[in-house]
Amino acid sequence: MFYIGPTQKLKKEMGIELEEAPKELEKSLNTWHMNMFKVGRYKCVVVMNDLTLYNLESS
Repeated sequence: MFYIGPTQKLKKEMGIELEEAPKELEKSLNTWHMNMFKVGRYKCVVVMNDLTLYNLESS
């Protein structure tokens, strides 16, 4: 199962309700976390793998 978990800040920005992650989900190559930050007036999103800390950025 591939899982991307957004932060509370990103959930609020997207304005949608998301279901909670299953408790048996362990850190693996298939679990990622997504966060949003601002650079000037631009909103950027970063997605990071929980195990390897490899990240992807988008602006």
